[in-house]
Amino acid sequence: MDFFPTLIQVGILIPSMFSGTTDNLWEVVTGSVGKYPVVSMNAFNIWDFVLSGNLMEIKDDKIFLGQTYKQLGLYMFLVSSGLALFPMLKSCWFTIVRSKEFNVDKSAFLITCALIPLLFFISIHRCMKGIATQHLLFY
Repeated sequence: MDFFPTLIQVGILIPSMFSGTTDNLWEVVTGSVGKYPVVSMNAFNIWDFVLSGNLMEIKDDKIFLGQTYKQLGLYMFLVSSGLALFPMLKSCWFTIVRSKEFNVDKSAFLITCALIPLLFFISIHRCMKGIATQHLLFY
């Protein structure tokens, strides 16, 4: 069953392989970052609570608290991901230290896997949309 995600990915890519449009997939992955340099493209995330006005008109390179909105979004994602990963990493660390067998709590792993994309959407969905596409494409 370890190869099942790979089979799914190949199944998704087969139509573009047969039609000869795999170059277009790479363009989506590499060319979508920074395409819309605004705070939000109607993502309705944390920026809607912090900022007022039309977020599609506020540039993401504006300075707020000494950093650009894009940088602040990356920091929020980094911190929130670290907090989401902490219980699983703590569990892994104690498992490694206490025993030689590596055993990860599956429920903590699955909850973390669900939290990271959610935190990504909440914190920096618009400015890093290309990384999400890349992650989904090569997961």
